[in-house]
Amino acid sequence: MKRLIGSLLVAFGLSVGFLIVDVPGGSAAEPATAAAPAAPSAAALEFVRRTGLNNNFVQLLAKFGAMTRTVQSLIGKFGLEAVTEVFRAQVNQTVGKYGEEWTANLARIYGAEFTAEELDSLATRCNDSPHFARMVAFRDTAGKRMRAASNDLMEKALFEVVKGTAEHFPTLSK
Repeated sequence: MKRLIGSLLVAFGLSVGFLIVDVPGGSAAEPATAAAPAAPSAAALEFVRRTGLNNNFVQLLAKFGAMTRTVQSLIGKFGLEAVTEVFRAQVNQTVGKYGEEWTANLARIYGAEFTAEELDSLATRCNDSPHFARMVAFRDTAGKRMRAASNDLMEKALFEVVKGTAEHFPTLSK
């Protein structure tokens, strides 16, 4: 399962334009003594929520969870309709559990690049904002930073979606 999640995360990174970065020493985990990330600014949180940038979390969980062998096996055995109902509930439950962390990660990334006034302009005026071109140019960098900041979160959330779905169909393992 861990190998599958790792493969899906690679696909996740590539599908949204992220680059996979090799970490010297082979470990991508932060040391246990690393300080917790700073809280994102209120302006950055508001920007992410108003623009819906955080909606990609549910989409990515649904996309990559549905591609797993476990979910595909469940569909084969119990039917698309039955599995889809449980799967959607698991995705929604997991987004409810981890969505704020995902949103905060995005807000930290955009808040580090743009001022509160620029973020407000982008959220209010969208592509009419004088900062829109800069935001579009920042998208690939933001994606790379988001992948680095949220890789563990995505792995944990994806595991919970698939596991929770499978637990509703216990006869699969018998």
